[in-house]
Amino acid sequence: MTEQEIIDGCLKKDSKAFEALYQLYGGLLYGMAIRYANTNKEAEDVLQDTFIKVFQNIDSFSNTGSFIGWVKRILVNTAINSYRTAYNRNIETHEEIYSFPLYEENDVFNNLAEEDLLKILDRLPTGYKTVFNLYVIEGYKHHEIGEILGISEGTSKSQLSKARNMLKSMIKKSGIEVLQG
Repeated sequence: MTEQEIIDGCLKKDSKAFEALYQLYGGLLYGMAIRYANTNKEAEDVLQDTFIKVFQNIDSFSNTGSFIGWVKRILVNTAINSYRTAYNRNIETHEEIYSFPLYEENDVFNNLAEEDLLKILDRLPTGYKTVFNLYVIEGYKHHEIGEILGISEGTSKSQLSKARNMLKSMIKKSGIEVLQG
């Protein structure tokens, strides 16, 4: 089944088309969901909620952009809403007991293997991880992150800076080899 056939089938509420949609994008979307979740169970819940929303709202897809882009946006919004619900918008804004020096933007992250980064990313506090994902991986701007999470642009910048510094410290402590490139 092509992507368009899947979309057409989902518009007709065809369960086989929905199953084909899951087969086509389930793995990719689970990989995204796990970046936002604290556990595999949470990632599975986000993924399930995403597919339910896609199926229920397929008629709002306008066919003017990428379908997978539309689905990814639903997943990110679902993950953020899950985060909001679970933590009552309680993003860490307090000073951490750690003291990290500031680093330059173009540094160790540019040479770190993706799989190594994802392993240690999961160890960040939820607020840091969420802002890091939205900014670095999804490409949102700080003002957009602030709107999505209900925080100020400055808090988003602070969360990102603290996330980067904490990640750098974890990388250094873990002894992960940084790829030279």
